[in-house]
Amino acid sequence: MSKSDSSSSHSPAGQAGLQPALDAVLREPAGDTLRRAMWLEAVDRELRSKLPVALAPHIRVANVAQGRLSLRTHVAAWANRARLQSDDILQAARSIGLTVERVEIKVAPMAMLPRPAPEKPASPASRAAVEEAIKLLGQHD
Repeated sequence: MSKSDSSSSHSPAGQAGLQPALDAVLREPAGDTLRRAMWLEAVDRELRSKLPVALAPHIRVANVAQGRLSLRTHVAAWANRARLQSDDILQAARSIGLTVERVEIKVAPMAMLPRPAPEKPASPASRAAVEEAIKLLGQHD
C-alpha cells in the first residue's frame, strides 16, 4: 500500500467508508449476533463503572437473559467476592435499566478477556488495514 493510499484514511470520506459496511452487516440476519455482542459489551462497561473499584476489573458480563445477569471471572476468589456483593450488583444492574432478578457468577479462566485499554482513536495504519480488508471482502461478492 502506498503512502497516498494510507493518507486517504485520514479523510472524512475514508472514515465514512466504514459506516456503510457496518450498516450492511447489521441489516443482515447475522447482524443480530453482532448487535447482541455490541449491546452486551456496552452493558459490561456501564455496569462495571457502577461496581466497587476493586471488583470491577475482575468480572465481565457474559449474558443477560430470563431475569438473570450472568457474570464471569477468572479466579474463584473474585467469584466469591462478587457473590457476597450480589445484592449490590443487582442494584447496579437495575440502575442501568436491566430487568434482572438474580446474579449468576461463574469462574471461566480461559474465557476472561484482558482489561480493556482506554478508548483511543484508531491509528492511520489500522484504519487503512480495515479499509483494505473491506475492499477485499467486497471483491468476493
